Amino acid sequence: MTFSNKHEIKVIKFEEFTSDIQSVIDKFNTQIDWDEMYDEDESRRRFSMGSICYVLYNEDDPIGIVWFHPQDDTTVYLYNLFISKVGRPESKSIGISVRFLETTYNDLHRNMYRHSVSYNDEWNIPSYMAMVGVPGHKEIDKKEFDRLTDKMSNFNLM
Repeated sequence: MTFSNKHEIKVIKFEEFTSDIQSVIDKFNTQIDWDEMYDEDESRRRFSMGSICYVLYNEDDPIGIVWFHPQDDTTVYLYNLFISKVGRPESKSIGISVRFLETTYNDLHRNMYRHSVSYNDEWNIPSYMAMVGVPGHKEIDKKEFDRLTDKMSNFNLM
């Protein structure tokens, strides 16, 4: 899936762990200080539990990632959206994060998912701003998030 004429910006859906996913994890860890970042083992566990992962590329460089976990036949939980500040193409129109999410949503829509939900910590304003502008998406509050994580207690949704 591509969405840019100037750069080869593409999105690839993954169903198993790859070195490109590790590359994005490493970029996250060098740019953001957050103790709850997942690793290879957690990524593999997510795939085994049915999560869906998309990686964003600029040319052949993996620069972003987003995870989705099915909640029911039509809804997915969106989590861990990240796009690196390094290697990101400049855009004078719609932001790359919104384009990335729109591209993933189009693919999910083809697979019968019509809605997504997410929860963002208050400090994560860029992620929140990217998600709220995408049709079919609903930001959930802390109470709904806690209920969701209780339901999926074996699963790290951070």
